[in-house]
Amino acid sequence: MMVENTSNRPPETHLIGAMLRGTSYITDMEAAGAREMVAADVLPVQGLHHPDPDGELERLGVGLGAVVIGDELFRQVTLPDGWSRRLTDHDMWSEIVDDHGEVRLLVFYKAAFYDRAAHFQFAQPRGGE
Repeated sequence: MMVENTSNRPPETHLIGAMLRGTSYITDMEAAGAREMVAADVLPVQGLHHPDPDGELERLGVGLGAVVIGDELFRQVTLPDGWSRRLTDHDMWSEIVDDHGEVRLLVFYKAAFYDRAAHFQFAQPRGGE
């Protein structure tokens, strides 16, 4: 599964969605984006608050692939065995946890078509690694 590039939807789709559903059109889009993010084999390209995010991902065992064609916000990745993704209580954030249930990555994805953005940051595991 991939993450939809909502900015590629025809403008009339957004207009009709906003007219029929009001602000829930946007909030529903963001919630759908979070669900897609958790189901997809991608991560945002941009890593924050680390001098070498790609190197750190590789050190953790994350396999880095190509940037998604047509959506430069994301790249293909392979998570280490036992790692998984999960939703949070916020429609723009999800987490990646290791095989011990420790949060390793915090993933931000704003799916709103008019202001799409994505990044990740490393979480400090409880063990202090």
